[in-house]
Amino acid sequence: MNIKFVAYVSGLIIFLIYLFSADYIFNAMIKTPGEATLAEISLPVKTQNIQAKIEEVKKTRLKWKDGLFVRGWVFKDDGKIRERNVYLVLESKSGSIIFKVENDTINRPDIWALNTRESRNQNLGFELNIPAYLLKEKIYRVGFFLEDEAGKGYSYTDQEIRITKDVVEIHEGATRLANDSVQAANHFRLANPISLNLQSPGEKIEYFFDAVHGAGKYLRVQGWGFIPGTDAISIKHYIVLKNKGRTWFFDANVQVRPDITQHFNKSGLNLDSSGFLSTIPAENLENGTYQLGLYLVQGNRSGLEYLDKYDIDYTDNAIVVNNTIPADEKSLSHRELITLRAPTKNLNFHFERVDISSKYLTLAGWGFLVGLDAGNSKCYILLKKNGHITAFNITPQIRPDITLGFGKNLLNLDSTGFLSTIPKTSLENGKYQIGIYITRGDQCGIIYSNRFVELEP
Repeated sequence: MNIKFVAYVSGLIIFLIYLFSADYIFNAMIKTPGEATLAEISLPVKTQNIQAKIEEVKKTRLKWKDGLFVRGWVFKDDGKIRERNVYLVLESKSGSIIFKVENDTINRPDIWALNTRESRNQNLGFELNIPAYLLKEKIYRVGFFLEDEAGKGYSYTDQEIRITKDVVEIHEGATRLANDSVQAANHFRLANPISLNLQSPGEKIEYFFDAVHGAGKYLRVQGWGFIPGTDAISIKHYIVLKNKGRTWFFDANVQVRPDITQHFNKSGLNLDSSGFLSTIPAENLENGTYQLGLYLVQGNRSGLEYLDKYDIDYTDNAIVVNNTIPADEKSLSHRELITLRAPTKNLNFHFERVDISSKYLTLAGWGFLVGLDAGNSKCYILLKKNGHITAFNITPQIRPDITLGFGKNLLNLDSTGFLSTIPKTSLENGKYQIGIYITRGDQCGIIYSNRFVELEP
């Protein structure tokens, strides 16, 4: 009897060992096609320069394995190159697990259209299949780690993945989502209206708006600002909209901007937290034209500046950003009679803004000859219609972020920015392809974008 019992127990143990071994072999050791793999990397300090959203999560089958299919989009605000490494971070009470996202270049022009700082890449979508045996917890907080030539970014979203035996769901956390036909409503953390009493007297501030973009009922504003003489570590940024004596304030997310610290390095200040990003819903605004401003608060110091560069029109549930009339006629672009030479260098470039108002065509962005400093370069905007090319001069813009992103070979690219405000009276009506022509000594480059503008009577 004892011998039979011992044999039975021994057989049971052997069988259980077999089952465990088989499960381990078929799940952990044998990979299925398309299965996401664990990444053993050290996560950096959290930043706030990542925008991301998981749009779909569902149970799936990976050959003989249970799995979880995840689809969405992600980008880094300062990302400016085509190639990147994307990692999905799932945090639970027992720790974090990190998956390498291999399929991270899915074309998403809808997201690209709202990402005003992304230079060329529309491939912002991703998909991955996670083997279920790696997911032991019921709730995971979603984060992303991105790495490209412009640097690293790591932050968590306001989404959670919740897993039960029968159902897997996405839950939104603190993010305020709007139910709107405009896709921007679900794409970004929305700004909140803030009640503020302005401190006085205000101080002069250093600031710049990198992008001001209207998308339906939403206004997306991005840039940097700080109060001279003070580190930006605890600074608060507020976007200001003023109309007929009434003022609205909206909060902004901090964006890490080491390029600003580098540009103002002689000050000895830490300005990494001087960046801001705000996506403002217009639901609390009245119809009318608004002046755009920036209000900074740091302890008992504050400063407020209004721009005369933009007018923000809100009418019939739509926001339109207009360039105001230049204060000086000298700031207007004019035709240049130049001879276009055969290119000797490749160009890196991006048009960040292409705006048409009632009187002006305004183009802004950056460009440089690959492998050369930007010093002593000359840049021209090209407009091509029916094979005929018209060149216009530009106003240079200082862009230390381009040096930071592309100047790894000690190139100085600070002067690669451009702004061109072209009177519509200088052009005939019709459809124009936009290009750029840059010269530096006997070197030159020319390229046309895939963007067009159409001037109507």
